[in-house]
Amino acid sequence: MAQALTPCGALLRDGDPDRYLTVLVAGGRAAADLFALYAFNLELARTAEVVREAILGQIRLQWWRDALAEGAPPRPHPVVDALRPLLDSGRLPRAKVLALIEARERDLEKEAPADYAAFLGYCATTAGALNELAAQFLGGDAEEQAAARRVGSGWAILGLLRATRHLARQGRVLLPDALLRAAGTDARALLDLRPTPALAEVGRHLDREAAQLLAAAPRRPRRAVLQPFLLARLAPSYRRQLARAGFDLLDPRLGERPPGLAWRLALPRMGA
Repeated sequence: MAQALTPCGALLRDGDPDRYLTVLVAGGRAAADLFALYAFNLELARTAEVVREAILGQIRLQWWRDALAEGAPPRPHPVVDALRPLLDSGRLPRAKVLALIEARERDLEKEAPADYAAFLGYCATTAGALNELAAQFLGGDAEEQAAARRVGSGWAILGLLRATRHLARQGRVLLPDALLRAAGTDARALLDLRPTPALAEVGRHLDREAAQLLAAAPRRPRRAVLQPFLLARLAPSYRRQLARAGFDLLDPRLGERPPGLAWRLALPRMGA
């Protein structure tokens, strides 16, 4: 597939292999454009990983705002080069793309989300909004876009559960503080990398929340809008991985990709 060899495709293959795989399986003429959109999201998500101070992260996010602004002069970057034509032509709504940048400012905060609503809002405005935008780009109607947003939000929860240990080692906690405290633990235990039964209960609770959101995926989505819903076919492998770990969110094995993910997408076939 020629699109897989583009700079954005290579970036996504190395940094977000699950979404890369869904684009490859879904195929279609929009694959290269989806690679650009998802590579952009990857660059945003990496912001907190590559800066030491929040102000540097703000500068990095502002660079993306400036690079993608209407009428802005060209800024050489493979993702910008691929994304700007989609924005300038109106094929991607600029306001929604820029909103993804705003949502990533939350990543620069060290404190855990204060409550459950803030946590779910973060998931909805990052991966949820990204998945909704992909569905819109592919021609999905309002119902399909809403379902894609829920699937993306559920995918975000699973990703945050699996990344809990990685984030804690960076001094970051993205699980809701209120839920941690209600279970009998807190962010400090996470930052100290101390597994507890209470933390496992938080994991179970959020896994159930993710499952409910992921269930929004239609059983047989239209072929034209298949790609955003393929994440729901990968999710069971990650949920089983969490269950096998006893929902110990500090288990380093959660950072591994389960085997056989490609088969999860290929069998049975989805789409009309």
